Amino acid sequence: MDDTKDIDLATISEYQADMCLTFDNDIDLQTIFKDVVVNPAQDVRIFGKHGVSYEDLQVMKEEYICFEITETPGKIFEKLFQVNRLYNVLKGEMIGEDSKIAAIGLLTNGNREDFEVVSGCLSRFFSLASDHHELTSFVDPGSIPFVLIYTPYRNIYGAVQDLKENVDRKFDELKEDVDTRFNELKEDVDTRFNELQSNVTALQSDVTELKSDVSELKSDVSELKSGVSALNVTMGLVLELLNKKLK
Repeated sequence: MDDTKDIDLATISEYQADMCLTFDNDIDLQTIFKDVVVNPAQDVRIFGKHGVSYEDLQVMKEEYICFEITETPGKIFEKLFQVNRLYNVLKGEMIGEDSKIAAIGLLTNGNREDFEVVSGCLSRFFSLASDHHELTSFVDPGSIPFVLIYTPYRNIYGAVQDLKENVDRKFDELKEDVDTRFNELKEDVDTRFNELQSNVTALQSDVTELKSDVSELKSDVSELKSGVSALNVTMGLVLELLNKKLK
């Protein structure tokens, strides 16, 4: 933990989270880190928020998890400062002021003994933060769980790269599924549109035929009227002749 002695943290003006993720669906932290955590019982510690277990820690849709990464446990408190800066200072410009963070934390490897020592120090620190108001501005122990994850026997950046590839793969699978569904929907809409267009064309043809039939009917009615008029004239003449003969 002496690594921070030569670093003036007050002079650092630009911070960036090593890992800041959000998800399109509800998920739990254990699923997110299933390829990173070897033994949850030994390798995961949760501080701050009471009653939260690693197995049950839920990340709801559009919530964020923000983690810093360090190869050595000795740099954990330097990284803790950066996580705090993200939460208290840079949240608005990085993910939006109203965004909700479900969990923050650190991923580390190094040797097991150092991890256990640092874990004890963090436990004491968060206990003090809960008891002393002047420390609550540094962390938010009452509402956001702080997760310390140990990834032994492997390169931690490789582990996170695996996680990134897993997230990218899930995104690609989701995109492929969306594209497939969209194409199926488009094909169905095109088919229905073509059927509708055919029906409209047939209807237009029927209407044209009907108009032709109506025109023919009008013509027949006109002829019938002419025939009736001629018949009326003929009948009038016949009646007139009959009247003359009867006289």
